[in-house]
Amino acid sequence: TEGRTLKLETIAIHGGYSPEPTTKAVAVPSFQTSSYACDDTQHGADLVDLKVPGNICTRIMNPTTAVLEQRRIEYLQLLREASAITEVSHLDATGHEELMVSRLAMDVIGSGKDYSHAAKFIEAKAHGTWFSPVYFRKESEPYMTVAIAGTGRDKGVTVAEVNLKFIWDVVSRIKVGKAGYAYVADPRGLLIAHPDIGLV
Repeated sequence: TEGRTLKLETIAIHGGYSPEPTTKAVAVPSFQTSSYACDDTQHGADLVDLKVPGNICTRIMNPTTAVLEQRRIEYLQLLREASAITEVSHLDATGHEELMVSRLAMDVIGSGKDYSHAAKFIEAKAHGTWFSPVYFRKESEPYMTVAIAGTGRDKGVTVAEVNLKFIWDVVSRIKVGKAGYAYVADPRGLLIAHPDIGLV
């Protein structure tokens, strides 16, 4: 992914992980081990001194946490490229939060928060993609949650909180005839965007 920005859909499915070269597996691996072998004593010393990349023990580094760190970097890049996205998180296959990257809060890795009963997890797993009803933060800014499920039985769900105020400028510039105007409402009839911001 170096040198290019992936779309949310691609990050949701492949973020932080490239296919394993031997088996071509695309799912994030879960290694059931706490220790890793060294080629020789010098290799072990170089690993401890961080002179060469590799794994020492699960408490320090392992392939699964490496994927989470790479995914965090890609989420940060997504936030830089897509100003409407305020927060991105990843839920594992059981609905527990593995990673959260936000403009408004500290990044969190491995919180383990349980979202297994939340609509964003259940609906995304069932249908692939889920869009929440519009809700308001700070009683003024309209938001929508977008959740996208990865592929495969063991894949999780990527969740993005999208600030819809960025469509206000687009809507305000739309003219219909001499006196007409455009506006956006959700299925409940709630205004999301209108040339008169005071009405939203």
